[in-house]
Amino acid sequence: MKITVWIITKDSDAFGITEQNVERLGALLPDEEIVCCKDPNEFKSNLHDTDVALVWVFKREWYDLAPRLKWVVTPAAGKEAFDYEMPAGIKKTHGAFHGIIMAETVM
Repeated sequence: MKITVWIITKDSDAFGITEQNVERLGALLPDEEIVCCKDPNEFKSNLHDTDVALVWVFKREWYDLAPRLKWVVTPAAGKEAFDYEMPAGIKKTHGAFHGIIMAETVM
C-alpha cells in the first residue's frame, strides 16, 4: 500500500508534517510505502499509484489522477475542504482530536 502525504501549510509550520512525524509513521507502518510531498505538483504526480492520501485538502479533479485511491485522511476538523460528494468506494476520515482542544479553549 502506498500512502502519499502532503501536510504542508504556508500559514504555520505547526500545521505541517515533520521528518520526525514521517519517520514515526514509517515505524508504525513498516510494510507500507510512505511518500511525503513538499508541494501540490509533487503530490499530484504521485497520485497515480496512491492508495491512501493524507492531506489538508483534496481537490475534486485530483480523483481522476488517483485510480487506486481508497481513502482520504485529513487532520482538518472542518468539512468545508470536502464540500462535494466523495466518489464511490473512497472513504474519507476527518481529524477527531479538535474537540478536546476546543473544550479546553472554551474553559
